[in-house]
Amino acid sequence: MLLARWQAILEKFDAMKVTIVSYGVPPPGHEEDMRRFCFQTEDGPSPPRRHSISLRTARVILESNPPDDALTKMLRAIVSTASGDYDGLIGKTYTDNGDAPKT
Repeated sequence: MLLARWQAILEKFDAMKVTIVSYGVPPPGHEEDMRRFCFQTEDGPSPPRRHSISLRTARVILESNPPDDALTKMLRAIVSTASGDYDGLIGKTYTDNGDAPKT
């Protein structure tokens, strides 16, 4: 179901650009997996849109082997980064056209 939701978002974009803009601490009493990352999507003609995703949801989506696109590249970066290095993700941009950082 989560993958279907993300695929629906992706179908709206031709050449998407995704930028991580922030992250937050997990709510009190919750696991690290509940940490949320905020990101912005841009597809050219439409105004940029803001979204957020939990670390847990990012892991679940990646388990389904989604297509190698901007959103998937961002999710891989989030999941593969140690929590102490999350500041380095802020401002990172991922695109569909092969110039995004590989993780």
